[in-house]
Amino acid sequence: MVSSDTTTLIPSRDSIVRGTSPPTAVSIHVSPSGGTVRMGHISKQGNRLLRHLLVEAAHRAVHRKGDPDLRSFYFRLMERKKNAAVASTAVARKLVLRLYRMLREDIDYTEFRRRGREARCVFMGLKCPNR
Repeated sequence: MVSSDTTTLIPSRDSIVRGTSPPTAVSIHVSPSGGTVRMGHISKQGNRLLRHLLVEAAHRAVHRKGDPDLRSFYFRLMERKKNAAVASTAVARKLVLRLYRMLREDIDYTEFRRRGREARCVFMGLKCPNR
C-alpha cells in the first residue's frame, strides 16, 4: 500500500544542499573491481512510485513539446536502437540530475537552461546571442 505522505518520496532541500546524493529512484548499479569502475544497468532499489512519476515526467517532456534537449537526447538513444523504455528511463535519470542541481543551486528551470546554453556556446567557441 502506498502512503499519501510525500515526505518519504522527496528529500528535504537542506539535505540536498549539504551535499548528499540525489534521490536514488533511478540510480545506476556500480561494480568496482580493482582500479576500474563499471557503470551498469539502472537499479530498481529506489522508491517505485517516485521512479514511476519520473518516467512519466520524462515521457511528457519528450513527447509533449517539452524540453528540446531532452527530446533530442531521447531520439538519439532511439536511433542507437535502444528500447523506448530504456530511453525513457535514461531521460528520467537526466531529469533527476537536473532537479538535484536546481535544488542545490536554488535556481529555476529557465535559469538552468540559460546556463546550459551559455556553457555550450563557450565550449564550442561561439558567441551566445543572450550575452
